[in-house]
Amino acid sequence: MVGDARAISALLSDAVGQAALVLTSPPYGAATHGHVRSSRDSGQPGVRKWNHLYSRDRANLAHQGLPGLLEGFGRILSGCVRLLRPGGVVAVTVRPYRERGELIDLPGQVQQAAGQVGLVLTDRIVCLLCGLGQDRLVNRASFFQLHEARKGWARGLPIHATAHEDLLIFRKAPAGPIQAAPEQNP
Repeated sequence: MVGDARAISALLSDAVGQAALVLTSPPYGAATHGHVRSSRDSGQPGVRKWNHLYSRDRANLAHQGLPGLLEGFGRILSGCVRLLRPGGVVAVTVRPYRERGELIDLPGQVQQAAGQVGLVLTDRIVCLLCGLGQDRLVNRASFFQLHEARKGWARGLPIHATAHEDLLIFRKAPAGPIQAAPEQNP
């Protein structure tokens, strides 16, 4: 199925109320990691990239600024709620990212957006994106993360490459508050 995930419950109308698990992740901008070959890898001068753009369509969520991204991802999460069966789970992989050197807490903002559409956070798991050395963790940062960190270092900023993603686990909130029956006066 190919389509705009902001309309996920319409795209998957046959699955409304049946999904045990929906796994999703917001875009972090118009570019993905894609495939990268540096001169060290290819023997050719410069860096060669391919399969690194979400879309050229400016309406694509990947091309939106943070407010548009959060509004659109909120619509995706709202559609996910409609897909869930009772007890179903929405799992979101998301990481902080940098925009013009500023660290953006996208996991925290996704958590707020999820709460606004009736999802309750049940777990937040930090997933390390690193290897184990003999006596230390070895960051497996992407080429792009290292590139941004090096640019920050050159400007004297203490920027480090992100070495984790968050896995946010949500369940649909109960339909409404459970109220006790009023007491009867004899």
